[in-house]
Order: sequence, then structure tokens, then C-alpha cells
Amino acid sequence: MSIERYIFGDEVVPYIRSQLGALTLSRFLHDLPLEGGRVHAYLPPELLPERILNYKASIQIPTGIMFEPEADRQAERDILAALRAPGHHCALFETGQWPDNKQRSGWTFPYLIHNDDHDGDVYSYVDSDDATTEAIEEAMGWALCYPFVGAVIQLPPELAAPAPNSIISEDLLRAFAASATMLVIGAYDDETKLIWTPT
Repeated sequence: MSIERYIFGDEVVPYIRSQLGALTLSRFLHDLPLEGGRVHAYLPPELLPERILNYKASIQIPTGIMFEPEADRQAERDILAALRAPGHHCALFETGQWPDNKQRSGWTFPYLIHNDDHDGDVYSYVDSDDATTEAIEEAMGWALCYPFVGAVIQLPPELAAPAPNSIISEDLLRAFAASATMLVIGAYDDETKLIWTPT
């Protein structure tokens, strides 16, 4: 199935905001000035027109064929391009609230934890120094929150990149949110992503 890049305007902003708030990072992302940014998604050209603005519903096309994962592959390429932009960047994807040390010992992906206690937030993590499509695909695969929320951050010069598998503060997450250069939000029942970038 082919896909096309659809461009959206500010009509999609209320939906994006409605998906932010599950974990600490997205609560801070909620307050970004999203209006006037650029938003796109990868969708099949056969998508029924009345479904394009129904961001919560599963993708349906006249033949009834379900959507293929090529949309995520395109999103991964967009994220990789953002991570390779000038400056030091990192990507965080909301993974859940899993502070258990025994469970954590089996993780094979780089992660960051905020509040290392019974309700700590976990984020899968890709640093621009280690960015590949494979690393991004793995990080997105561990992003088990529904809806999907991810962000690419341009690290301010005064902030060092956190070490993988470390504990981070709320102040750092707030600084990350303020420096976001891309949001990646699950849409159409998480069958594709809405990708927001500032103008």
C-alpha cells in the first residue's frame, strides 16, 4: 500500500493537546505554543475524505485493507533527520511507569527515569550521537503508552545530554519540553503518527 504525506493546519492542535498529559514530559509539552506549527502525517491516498479529520478512529479505506507499518518507517526517518540537525539532540518516547528493579534488569533499550519510586515515569531514549533508524525503531517499539507520545529535543548549550539508563529531574524534563523541535503523537488509533514541528 502506498502512503502520502498529508499536511494539516491548526485544526489538529486540539487533538494533539488532548493526547498530552499522561506522564511528566507530556504535561510540560502540553503548554508549548503549538498553533502556527507545521503538522503532517503519512496516510494512504485511498483514505476516505470524511476520515481524514477523525484523528481517533482507525484508518479505513474503501477496500477495507488495514494500514501497513510504512507510516512508522517514514516517521522514523523524519525523527532521524531531526536528530541529525545541527546541535546536540535527543529523542524521548513515553514508555510507562515501570520502576521495578527486577523488571528493569531485563530491559535492553536505553531509557531515562523520572522519580525512581513506585510511580516513576520511564522514557525510551535515543541520543543524536547514537541515532540510527534501528535505534529509533527499537525506542518507538518500547513506547507502550497509549496514546503514543514522543519528542525530539535540541539540547541547550548549558545542558549536557543525560547518560542512558539514568534518573532525571523534573527540572530537566521541563527544560526538554521547552526545547522540543518535534512532537510525535499517535493518531488514527495509533496506526500512524502526527508529526509537529515549529515554524
